[in-house]
Amino acid sequence: MWFLVRSMLFLTFLGCLALLGISIWPGVLNELIFIVFLFSVLWVPLVLIVLVVLAIVLYRRHTRGQLSPLPKREVAATAIVLLSTLILLKFYVPRRAAFRFSRSAFEQMTATAPVMDCAGAGESHLDRRLGIYHVDQYARDPRGGVYFRVFAGSDGIGPDTMSYGFAYQPNQQGTPFGAAHYCVFRLSGDWYWYRASDDWF
Repeated sequence: MWFLVRSMLFLTFLGCLALLGISIWPGVLNELIFIVFLFSVLWVPLVLIVLVVLAIVLYRRHTRGQLSPLPKREVAATAIVLLSTLILLKFYVPRRAAFRFSRSAFEQMTATAPVMDCAGAGESHLDRRLGIYHVDQYARDPRGGVYFRVFAGSDGIGPDTMSYGFAYQPNQQGTPFGAAHYCVFRLSGDWYWYRASDDWF
């Protein structure tokens, strides 16, 4: 039981560390969750089989008196790691820290951003690394704001593209890369991170 609990604590720690690292890039975690959900028909039955087998083994050990009590410190540590990770993800702490490191590189590009109209017409290609982020497109929206796209993923199972990135003084109507499902989330000062789909502009 000790080995099992400590193994779970170790795997939980590694998993949480990976999630915090992935969360630095807007949209990557969303895309990963979507892929996991999409292939759930393959992995959910396997997980259920493993859980049933584990439950049977633990039950047999319990009936024979071979099951030791759960180590409280390890169980508490696992709960603390999970709760801390959820809090850090909820308030975008890793993303805020990473963007703070890269902010000056983004600020240098705000003045040169080309205007892209609300229908998505205009040149916005950049393909350049700003800090730790690779920005494939950037543009100034006529409605207000300069938008930098650092990740593009699927908008469900349709042909539409979901864009994620950072925005300086964003507007409330949409982005040069789409306006469907548009949301902005404040990082610091006039800087936000955003998501939007090109389902409509």
